[in-house]
Amino acid sequence: MLSNSMIIIFYYKSTSSLKPADCPTTERTFSKKNMEGVIMEKKQKSKFYKVVLCLLLLSLSLIISCKSVPPPQLPPDPAKLNQEEKGKAYNDYELTKKGSVFWGTYFLQGANQQKYTYDKVEMLFDASSEAAISSYKKGTSLTFAGLIAAGTGGALLGYPFGGYLVTGEFMTSDYIMLGTGAGLIIVSWIVSEAADKSFEKGVNEYNSYLKNQY
Repeated sequence: MLSNSMIIIFYYKSTSSLKPADCPTTERTFSKKNMEGVIMEKKQKSKFYKVVLCLLLLSLSLIISCKSVPPPQLPPDPAKLNQEEKGKAYNDYELTKKGSVFWGTYFLQGANQQKYTYDKVEMLFDASSEAAISSYKKGTSLTFAGLIAAGTGGALLGYPFGGYLVTGEFMTSDYIMLGTGAGLIIVSWIVSEAADKSFEKGVNEYNSYLKNQY
């Protein structure tokens, strides 16, 4: 009995003093899996930070590249021009709309190749007919609504993808956000198309008024 007790005590002490290296392989396997998970999480976070950094750099480059554009010139008073000058004035001050609101639109004045955004040409429409002003204001309102829809939709699309880069999976709420974001982008496109038509109508009304003046 005494020898059996000594054997039991010796076994207990020997097992209790085992070092981590002497522990069963299951513990080492568990630690290895934990380490792999940590490494994977760090890689996913690194991807997310790289995407954010690229977006910040892109935004910064766009801000730097934007230059202050001088406003367009108002047409001169027709009463102060002779017949020859009037014919030339129409060609110098007529407006042309280029591009689309959804992808980016701008206006040209006469042969001048300076690109004006819709807010820069407001002063020209204010000096034109009521029909031109009405169409222009409708176009600006629709453009603003489209920008809000596009910005909200872009945020709803970007947030789940940002989470995916960190966690490596989409949650149920992420799919709802993705669907809502895609829907808002479509709405933005439809509204932008309506804004394009309003701007085009306003430009036609503006040029018609300008031609009658000269």
